[in-house]
Amino acid sequence: MKSKVAEATVKRIWRAARKLVAATVVSVMLAAGVVSVLAAPASAAPVAGLVLTVNTTADLPGVAAGRGVCRDAAGTCSLRAAVMVADTSLRHTTIIVPAGHYRLTIPPRSPADDPLTDFDLGRGALKLLRPVTIAGAGARQTVVDGTGITRVFANFTAATITGLTITGGFMPPISPLLPLPIGGGGVANIGVLRLQRVAVSGNHADFGAGIFNYPLSFLTISDSVVNGNSGLEAAGIRFDSGGLVVNTTITGNTAVSRADRPGTESGFGAGVDARGATPSTLTIVNSTIAGNSASKGGGGINVAQGYPPFIVGILLAQSVRLRNTIVAGNVDAAGSSADCNSLGIVSFRSAGHNLASDGSCPFRLPSDLRNTDPLLGPLASNGGPTDTLALLPGSPAINAGGSAGCPATDQRGVPRPPAHCDIGAFQFVPTS
Repeated sequence: MKSKVAEATVKRIWRAARKLVAATVVSVMLAAGVVSVLAAPASAAPVAGLVLTVNTTADLPGVAAGRGVCRDAAGTCSLRAAVMVADTSLRHTTIIVPAGHYRLTIPPRSPADDPLTDFDLGRGALKLLRPVTIAGAGARQTVVDGTGITRVFANFTAATITGLTITGGFMPPISPLLPLPIGGGGVANIGVLRLQRVAVSGNHADFGAGIFNYPLSFLTISDSVVNGNSGLEAAGIRFDSGGLVVNTTITGNTAVSRADRPGTESGFGAGVDARGATPSTLTIVNSTIAGNSASKGGGGINVAQGYPPFIVGILLAQSVRLRNTIVAGNVDAAGSSADCNSLGIVSFRSAGHNLASDGSCPFRLPSDLRNTDPLLGPLASNGGPTDTLALLPGSPAINAGGSAGCPATDQRGVPRPPAHCDIGAFQFVPTS
């Protein structure tokens, strides 16, 4: 009898929590004063505003020193102090982060550091509340490290992060009794975020270990690499709303199963996991999603309904479209090929010129290549700001991309000839 009562209680908590997700996100964003920025794309040129230059790698909170002045307890300008200034600025703020290893050493008050409730700016994650650009010296030169005690960034605004590595982010296990979609070891995005020329690597969380995009958010990621992240589901990137992925390599991410997270709540979507709760579109263009591992399936891409239809009020919330993209060499726990997986009433389609190493992806247009080995090299520095998986000579992806919508350059910045666009994030350049 007691077990039945406990089971009924858990179900009631589950239903109530799920219904509160969308409302909670909106309420938090209203409280932070950032809902109005959702209509403005993060890629828009920032207005003239405040420019701050970080001059210490120490993790020190800011102290009151006058509006627009970055100063910490040591009299320097730490990254945390600069973010705290930006969070109170009425203008757009640009934070220059020189080469260095910036370790976050102040743990959050709550081990979970829930971005929906934790706004302690002096502890835990770097919380972006007002429009800001954070510019590093390059992903190989500037590293922001959660040191295994906190997530790295929580974004609530229109923000751009460029030229740095996000690593060491950590979120502890989430209790099954509170199944809110809380995650994001590297980044929790609840606003409009642009990531460009970044590496998101070595982060851990149950859900969205690298990046977790909450309902109503939007992420644009380009010329970047997402690798070596681990969790239960969506080890690389989780999209609960719209997004755009361009010229990005997603590889070496691992999603494992856990007994207290049965069904689709663990072991799926090691590379990309789309669980959209609001009407939105995720578009993936000229990217390479390869070498990821999910214990149950969808090692490369998993598309499923993460929210019951009665909560969002529609049967089909999110659509996923791929073009000029490689999804290959992704596996399940048995080592079997597991590039794609879809479950429920979802829209997961090819926009042409995609390549998969098995038949699990919805690549059925004449220009698509299925059951094809793309002949990729290992993840390495092949030039450019972030690591890539190079196309080897003879790769079937060479010259097989569509010219329409092909980016002008590849992930490294190498030009793509309009009539000879390669599939994936890497453009092959023959040697003479």
